[in-house]
Amino acid sequence: MDLMSSTIPPNKTPLQELDSSTAINLLRYIIALNALFTNGFLLYLFVRYKRYRALRGTQCNLFIAANAAVEFIIGIGLALRATFELIAMSMSIHSFTHTLCVLIGSPLTGGFAANQVTILGLALDRLTAVAWPFTYGKKNKLTILVALILLVYSICWALPTAICVKYLGFLIVSETGHYVLDPKDLTRINYVTFIQGFITPLGAGINLYIYIWKHAEIRRSARDTIPFLKQILHDKTFTNPNT
Repeated sequence: MDLMSSTIPPNKTPLQELDSSTAINLLRYIIALNALFTNGFLLYLFVRYKRYRALRGTQCNLFIAANAAVEFIIGIGLALRATFELIAMSMSIHSFTHTLCVLIGSPLTGGFAANQVTILGLALDRLTAVAWPFTYGKKNKLTILVALILLVYSICWALPTAICVKYLGFLIVSETGHYVLDPKDLTRINYVTFIQGFITPLGAGINLYIYIWKHAEIRRSARDTIPFLKQILHDKTFTNPNT
């Protein structure tokens, strides 16, 4: 499903062949499963037990939870894309409606847009901690409200954007066969979109490992939730003896 058209011709481009290959879609499944498991586990820690309410006690942790929810959606979107490609390939389907393309791509598109907002929220929270260390530490309702508004706005903005981008594909080639945009530019856009579809979900699946390494509260919660992790996640393992 590139920008050229909602109908994939029998003679596919090299990128289309790569995009629909079994190996690429199995890779999508692996990345998606990692994103779903890691972010699902993070969300589980935030909502499961009353004793973990401390995780919800700061705006930084709330941004982490929001980011995990968004990246969980990205994992769903990637798995949905892989499933769609494999079904289409197995049934030799080459023609897709515009609506179907938008529906299949909307979880990833919306997830990408919302992910940028949650990361911005985390960055602003860290900036607040450095700039105003003596007043930082409690929930800033205004900051959280602004972040929530931006998050909802970004998700609402993403779907119309996806529709417009897909609609642009119908306008690229006019009825007379003349290109409105340079085909080379379209090829570059398609390759960048293809690569982004892997890099962002891959990054979405590594946050849990970073938080277990650097976030003491999440590490303790994970250790309490899964007993065998107590043998691995010792605080002294993650503490620099020189500090």
